[in-house]
Order: sequence, then C-alpha cells, then structure tokens
Amino acid sequence: MKESRNRFRIPKRVPIGDLVVTEAADRYVTQEDVLAAITRHGRGDWGDVDDETWTSNDFAIFWKGRLRSEFSTANGERFLVMADLTRSITRVASPDDYE
Repeated sequence: MKESRNRFRIPKRVPIGDLVVTEAADRYVTQEDVLAAITRHGRGDWGDVDDETWTSNDFAIFWKGRLRSEFSTANGERFLVMADLTRSITRVASPDDYE
C-alpha cells in the first residue's frame, strides 16, 4: 500500500462476509489471486484504484458505504473486489461484469 494513501492512520479491518466469484472472473482469476486480493482488501488496501476511489473507500469503512478494490492476476489481468453496504457479501468480478 502506498504510504501517502493511508491518510487516516487508522487500522482498517473489512469484514468479507460470503465470498462470491462471478462466472466471468472465475474463468481467469485463480484461487491464489482471490486469496491475495481478499487479504489485501480486508486490510483496507484497495489495490490499483485512483485516489478518489481510495479516499471514498476509506470513508465508506466508517460510514458503511460500498467498497471497490481493483487488483491484477499473476498474469496481469484486472479484476475487481466489491463489498456491499452490509459487508455480508464480497464479490470478485471481471471489469466486464460492470462495464
């Protein structure tokens, strides 16, 4: 995680809830990629998102908003990790699922 992005200096823990991998993501995201991304997401490391999304996610932890992280597979393909408002479901998805 980039040091400058951890503006609040507050330890972040994000509940994962039920994990759902979309059909599109399941075609190319390995279990190892999912585990690494979920671990980072759960620590409040939002991966390769822009500064606006990073800050929005930081606020969403405390104000119960949706979370969106972006990571890459070992082969360099992008995928998303998204948590709902209640944190009861976390989805691993292909960007194509939402574009």
